[in-house]
Amino acid sequence: MADETKSFKGQRRHTLVLRPKLDELSELSNFQPADVNKLIDVFHYEFGAAESDHGKLDEPKFKQAMAKIGLGAETIASQAFSAFDLDKDGYIDFREFIIGLSRLSSVASDEERMKLAFKVYDLDENGTISRNEMTTVLKASFATSHPEMSKGDVSVRVVDAFRYAGISLDQELDFESFRKAVKSDRDILDCFRPPKPPVPFLPPAQQPPEPKGPPTPRDE
Repeated sequence: MADETKSFKGQRRHTLVLRPKLDELSELSNFQPADVNKLIDVFHYEFGAAESDHGKLDEPKFKQAMAKIGLGAETIASQAFSAFDLDKDGYIDFREFIIGLSRLSSVASDEERMKLAFKVYDLDENGTISRNEMTTVLKASFATSHPEMSKGDVSVRVVDAFRYAGISLDQELDFESFRKAVKSDRDILDCFRPPKPPVPFLPPAQQPPEPKGPPTPRDE
């Protein structure tokens, strides 16, 4: 019992430290303070950060979290982990989590979303995106979001995006060229938007029930 109490207090410590910082975290992420407050619990209890001594997600837990919001493809989740991990310590803390999450969602500007998407596409982290890298990431994403799309269809869209950006297929997109490519095909950017709403993440079965209206008087 003593060990369980100690563990619970440790878990609570991670969340209590964050509660007074809602406004600061909201400004960093563009989420409303009330949504940040919900995400604190989701991050720590639904996604399991509270189970660690440091209150962070390691890569396996992060990938599980991405799967719960509909971004579970291995290529996407692995690249997202690298992009979220701003201090490169091999873990995602809550601050990194909500900053990265906001860049995937509609609360961020297109510019912010493009910067994160660029990192996801850049598989070898050399600062540019090759035709093969874009094809690999889009295939992984569309396998979930557009299952009706064939591999050939994806390849055609990649070719069209490169041509629109004015880049030959044997060259690579820098960030400015990537911007132009996104203008030709919004799915290049929107495929990273979580299919499930960012707040709350809990599946419908775990949502609080809708409030019921006043009871209807029985007929006499």
